[in-house]
Amino acid sequence: MKKSTLLLSLIFVLWMNRFNAQCEPEAGYMCDEANVFCSLDELNGFTCSNTTSVNPTACLPCNGSGSGAPHNSSWWAFVTEGGNISISMTFSGCYNPSGNTPAGVQMGIVGACDCTDQIVCNPNCNGNGGSITVNAFFIPCKIYYLWVDGCNGDVCNFTFTTSGGNQPKLVTLGNITRTQPDPICKGCCSDFRVAPQPGGCTPEYVWTLDGIQVGGNADATSICFPDEGTFAVCVYAVIGNPESGSICYETPAKCINVVVEKKADQMAKPRIICPELSPYRWHCELATSSGTYRCPFKQNGCCEFDSVIDITILEEYNGPDVYFIGCNGEIYTDSITKVKYPQCNDHTIVKLSKSTKKYFCDSSYTLTTLYPRENGFIDFECRKDSLVLSARFIDLTELCNLKPTIVDTMEWYDTLNPNVILGTAKELVIDNPSVYCFRHLVTFSLANTTKSCSYTYCLDVKSKYFKIAVIYGNSITENKKTERYYVDYILQNNEKYLWKVAGGVILDSFPETLDTINVRWNSFPDSIGRICLRIQTECYTTDELCKTVKLKEKTSFENKLLQSIMIIPNPNNGNFILQVEDGFQINDLKLISIDGKQVYMQFLKNGVNQFYVQTKNMDPGVYQLMIKSRKKKFFKSIVIQ
Repeated sequence: MKKSTLLLSLIFVLWMNRFNAQCEPEAGYMCDEANVFCSLDELNGFTCSNTTSVNPTACLPCNGSGSGAPHNSSWWAFVTEGGNISISMTFSGCYNPSGNTPAGVQMGIVGACDCTDQIVCNPNCNGNGGSITVNAFFIPCKIYYLWVDGCNGDVCNFTFTTSGGNQPKLVTLGNITRTQPDPICKGCCSDFRVAPQPGGCTPEYVWTLDGIQVGGNADATSICFPDEGTFAVCVYAVIGNPESGSICYETPAKCINVVVEKKADQMAKPRIICPELSPYRWHCELATSSGTYRCPFKQNGCCEFDSVIDITILEEYNGPDVYFIGCNGEIYTDSITKVKYPQCNDHTIVKLSKSTKKYFCDSSYTLTTLYPRENGFIDFECRKDSLVLSARFIDLTELCNLKPTIVDTMEWYDTLNPNVILGTAKELVIDNPSVYCFRHLVTFSLANTTKSCSYTYCLDVKSKYFKIAVIYGNSITENKKTERYYVDYILQNNEKYLWKVAGGVILDSFPETLDTINVRWNSFPDSIGRICLRIQTECYTTDELCKTVKLKEKTSFENKLLQSIMIIPNPNNGNFILQVEDGFQINDLKLISIDGKQVYMQFLKNGVNQFYVQTKNMDPGVYQLMIKSRKKKFFKSIVIQ
C-alpha cells in the first residue's frame, strides 16, 4: 500500500512539473529573467502552476512588513496601455511536496526587480483553493513583474482573469539632443535625450556607445568620454524585457556622432629657479634640471589638458677664493652681510643670501683668513765689558692647517735718530744710554695675497741702567736718630751698590750688596747730612745720586718728654705696655718695621697714663713705635725677641 501511494505521488509531481513546463510563456526563476505578456489580453485566461523548486525570490514580506517568507517563487512580466485594471487569480489543487497540509499561494506585482515600487502584495494563505483579485492603476508601456509563491512551499494550479489592458504601441523616436556640442573635452560627460513617448508611455530606452550598452533605461542619460575619438551614440525604445529577450515592441534606433578631443596644452609662464631651490616642485613634477615639464589637469572637474612649463634652473654661483691677512687688530668683514670673521679660516664657505643681481639667488665664496700674532721683548745684559741688547719674540699665529710662506727681517734703531739702522741681527752692542727699539717685519704669503706685519719692541736703557731714579727715606730727621734708606733697583751678577754717607754712619754690614741701609745720624746740632749711591757693573757705573737730609736737634722739652715715654718691658714678645706722663695726649700709634712697612697692632687704654699694645706673629728685630700727639711725632725703638 505504501509503495502504491509513493508511486502515485511521484507520478503526480511529474505530471505537475510537466503541466508547469507547458505554460506559455514559461515562468522565470528570477525577476529579470521573467517572460513578458505583451498585453493583459495575453494574461487573461492564462493557466499554470508555480514551481516545485526551492526559489525564495518573491518580494515577501510585503513592503518589508507582515508575515511570510518566499519559498518557491515563479515570475512573469506584462505591459499594458495603462489605466485602471483588474486582475484576478483563481487557484486550486494545491499540495505540499513535504506532505504538509496545503495552505495555498501568495501573489504580488512590483514595478522594479529590487522589490521597490510595489503595486500589489497579497501575503495571505487561504487554504487549498481560493481567489485573489487586485485593482490598480498601471502606467502605459511600463513593464510590471508578477510573482506567485506557495505558502510553505505549496504548489497550486492557478488561472488569471483580466479586464482591460490592450497592447501598447510606440511612435518613432525623434532626434537625440545633447548638452555638450562637438568637440566634447576628453574626460567630460554629456547629457543625451530623446523626446518621450506620448500619452505617458514609459518604455525601456536602450542607449549604446559604439554598440555597447551604456546609461540607464530612461529617455535621458549621461555618457562620459575618457578617450579621444569619434563615437556613435544610439538609442531605441523597447516594450518588454530586453535582458530576458522577451520583447513586445521596438523602435528603430536613433544615432548621432560625438567628437571627443583633449584640450590643447596650456603653456604656463616660464620660470627661472635659483639653484638653492632645486629640486623644485611644480605640481606633479620634481624638477632637478632645466627642461620642459608637463602635468595633467582637469578643467571644471573633467576636461583634461596638460599644463606645460619651461623651467630653467640656474647654475650655482660660486664666487672667488678670498684670502685675507690681518695685522695688528685688522679683521675681515664681509662687505654684504657685515659679518666679521676674527678667527683663522681655511677655505670656509661664506653663504650670501639673495645676493646675485637680476634673479637674487644665493651665492657663496670661500674665505681664507690669517691673523699673524707675536709677543716680544728685549733682554739687557753685560757681556765681556759690553752692553748687549737681545731681541726675542714668540710666534702666536693660529694657522688652522694653513701653510703660509713666511719671510722676516729685523732692524735696530735709536729713537734719537730713528732713520739710522743700527743692526739687523737679533743682538746689538751699545755704549750710550738711550731708548733702543727693535723692529720685526714679518711677511706672510697665501696664494696670491702677501701682507707684511710690523712689530716693534723698545727698551729705555738710559732710565733703567745708567741712572738711579730716587733714594727713598726721610729727608728731615733728628740728630742721633737711625733712619732707613733704599732704592728700587735689583742687582745683576757682579754688580755693587756704592753707598756714601756724610754726617752719619751706615749701621749695616756689607752695604755694597744691599738695596736698603740703616743710617745713624751724628749728634751735631742742626746740621745737614747727605747720602749718595752709585751702581757699579762690569760694563758701566751709573751717575751718582745724592739725597740731602736735614738733621734737627731735639729741644730739652722734647728730650724730657721722650724720656718720660716708657715701653714696659723692652725687649718683649710683641705685647707690651706704653706708659706716658700725666697730661700727654696720644692721637695715634703705629709700629713700623726696619724696611718701612707698617705692622699690624692693637692698643687699648689700660689706665690713666697707660696703653696696652698687642701684635701678632712678629719677627724678631728692631721696630720703631711712632707716637703722635697733637703737635709732635716721637719715635721709640722696640726690640722684639
